[in-house]
Amino acid sequence: LSTENNSLFRMRTIQDICNKVKTINIFEYVSKNKFIYWINYRFQPFLLIKKLNEKIKKEINKNNYHITWIEKGIFIHPKTLKKIKNKTILIHFNPDNCFGPREDGCWKTFIKCINLYDYNLLPRRINLGEYRRIGSKKNYLFPFTYDKKQQFFEKLNKKFPFTINNYVFV
Repeated sequence: LSTENNSLFRMRTIQDICNKVKTINIFEYVSKNKFIYWINYRFQPFLLIKKLNEKIKKEINKNNYHITWIEKGIFIHPKTLKKIKNKTILIHFNPDNCFGPREDGCWKTFIKCINLYDYNLLPRRINLGEYRRIGSKKNYLFPFTYDKKQQFFEKLNKKFPFTINNYVFV
């Protein structure tokens, strides 16, 4: 969860439709030192992500959550998902292309986890086949959408055609 990107907006929408929502802000558990964060982001050594993973396991074991929603789970270790998998439905939303041409190191741990999620939500149609190719079975197209509480139209002199897709997530 970050206050600087769209994960905050998705979390607010989930809060609107769910009875109980608990958030875990990864930035409270990863180093603020730029160099250490860079190492953590590129290589995800377990020592640097251990506190976050312990917090997730503790929270799931302590409470009865029907669904656990994880966004861009690059710091979530496979052992953590295996420990909580039978206690909650694991949904992962990945706004980025982990199979893209940049081949960022940040995806190494995440790719090992893809099959552990009950559902993978993806904004790019091309990623559906890539996830299936590595064995993930429940992958769904979940495009970026418009939220009238967060995004506002600007009055323009020109008319532009556009389409808004509305989705309800339960």
